[in-house]
Amino acid sequence: MFKAKLIAFNMQITVEESGLPTMYELLLKLREGQTLSTNELRLAGLPLVRRQIAELIQGGQLEDLLSQITQNLPLILTPEQVVNMHECGRMPAIGSMILIKGGEYLAGLADVDGRPNDMVPQRRVKISSFLLSPYPVTQREFAAFVEAGGYQNQEFWSEAGWRFQEDKQLTGPSLRTEFLDPDNPVTGVSWFEAEAYLKWAGQRFPTEHEWEYAARAGTSVRLHIGQDRDRGPVRVNDANYPPNNNGLFHLLGNVLEWVRDAHDDAWSYYSRLRFLGRDSGPPLNPPGPEGHQRILRGGDWKETHHETLVAMPFSSLARTRNVFAGFRSAMYWREPNA
Repeated sequence: MFKAKLIAFNMQITVEESGLPTMYELLLKLREGQTLSTNELRLAGLPLVRRQIAELIQGGQLEDLLSQITQNLPLILTPEQVVNMHECGRMPAIGSMILIKGGEYLAGLADVDGRPNDMVPQRRVKISSFLLSPYPVTQREFAAFVEAGGYQNQEFWSEAGWRFQEDKQLTGPSLRTEFLDPDNPVTGVSWFEAEAYLKWAGQRFPTEHEWEYAARAGTSVRLHIGQDRDRGPVRVNDANYPPNNNGLFHLLGNVLEWVRDAHDDAWSYYSRLRFLGRDSGPPLNPPGPEGHQRILRGGDWKETHHETLVAMPFSSLARTRNVFAGFRSAMYWREPNA
C-alpha cells in the first residue's frame, strides 16, 4: 500500500509517444502484484484529487481508478496535428498538451555591429523535450483550483507564497469585470498564485528559455496575434488566431506569461550564458539564477507590435497581481525507452 500511496501522491504524468499512459501501465502492474521500481513510482501520476486516488487504491477499487485515468488524461498532441486541426477549422481541447521536441537555438536579440545587444544579448541554449499547453491557463481552469479550496490549502503553496497568501487573505484572482469569460486567460494572479495552481494541477512553469524556444518554433521572427489595442484579452480557443509552428496559440499579444525564472540583472545573466556557450558549448536547460524579480514572457494586448518581441523578458515582484499577466502550464517529458 505504501507504493500505491506514492503513486497517488505524485502529480506528474508521463505519456509515451504511442499515447499509452505510463500511469495506466503502472496501475496494471500494481493490480497484478508486480513490484514497481523507484523510477516508475517517481514518474507516475495523474491530475485528479490525490487523496481521492489514495482512497480508491486503498479501497481496492483499481478497476474504477483505471477507468477514471482514461477519462482524465491530458491529450498529448504534436505540433503538426495542431496545425492541421486549425487548417480544418478545429482547435485543440483546453487542457491538452503539445509535445515540444528538444533542440538547440539562438536566444535573445541579434547582435548590433558585431557586439551583444544592449537589451537582451544573444546566446545559444539547448532544451530537452517537454510538454507545453497550447493556451494560457483559462479562467475556467483556474476556477477549479479555487473551488477545490486551493487558496486555503497550504500544501500547494511555497513557504514565501503562503506567507503572501496569509498576509493578503486572498480568495481568488483579481479579475476585471469586463474581461470575465471562462475561456479567457486568467489574469490578476501573482506568481505565487500561479505556482500554487500548477502544483495542484500536477504541472509546472516553463522556464524562460523553454518558453522562448517554443515560441520561436524554429524561426527568428517576432510574432503578434494581431489583437487591436485597448480591447482586452481574447478567448484562448478563438480560431481567428493561428498557432505558431509548434502548435501554440497566443504566445504574444494576448497576456504576458509568468515563467519559472527569477533574476534581478537579466543582462548580466544572459551575457554569462553567452560566454559559457563559447567556452564549453551551449548549456542544457539553464535554470536561471535566483532573484527578487520574477520573469514574464510574451506581450499583452496593450503592447504595440514593435514592443512585442519573442526574446524580450519583463520582470515583476512575485507578489504582483497584474491585469495584463497570466501564465501557461508545462510538464516534463520522458522519451520512450529513456
